[in-house]
Amino acid sequence: MHQTLAEKNLRPEEHYVDAGYTGAELLVDSQEDYGIKLIGPTRINPNWLSKLEGGISLYDFDINWEKEEVTCPGNKSSIAWRAYRQEGKYPQDRIQVRFSRRDCTPCKLRKLCTRSDIQSRILNFQPQARYEALKYTRDYIASKQGQQDYRIRAGIEGTIAQAVGAFGGRRSRYRSQVKTHFQQVMISSAINIVRVDHFLQGKPKGKAQISRFAKLKIAP
Repeated sequence: MHQTLAEKNLRPEEHYVDAGYTGAELLVDSQEDYGIKLIGPTRINPNWLSKLEGGISLYDFDINWEKEEVTCPGNKSSIAWRAYRQEGKYPQDRIQVRFSRRDCTPCKLRKLCTRSDIQSRILNFQPQARYEALKYTRDYIASKQGQQDYRIRAGIEGTIAQAVGAFGGRRSRYRSQVKTHFQQVMISSAINIVRVDHFLQGKPKGKAQISRFAKLKIAP
């Protein structure tokens, strides 16, 4: 997509995307290759620590990239730093850091850091450029300014919902990529026609539907 936009001289400085496009690799590559800054929520971490109140996550550690050393919230430094290549379906470079049992075992924060009764905390994270890009995006989108800026996506989210709900945009009626693309273009045209018709007839915009369960939510 970015390559096509660049070829047409339509490359934006910022691109607001959903969580499916804010992986560390995409964040770095889009900036380095096309000068485009991706902005959007990062994927939810399924780790048990993210669900634990006060849980100590990777981003609570202070990383010194030059010294190849990590300091934990308990002010203890790592004792091992190892760069390695993670194999699998999506191979990537990773860094593993390990802390001392002598420091971790008596630590008052242990229950918020690891489930192991014996092993010390071990961290696995991406190289500096990708790690910092992901952390910056995560912190920015969680800030008031980031949330306010991200509201710009509300319009396209509504368009996607209309395309899927009213025009069957989630499924292709055809097999070839060319025909599928043609279907999407026709759906886009149909949405424009419907919106123009509603505007000319003075029809109000549809209100968001709230489920019965959501209506039970107690107002603050």
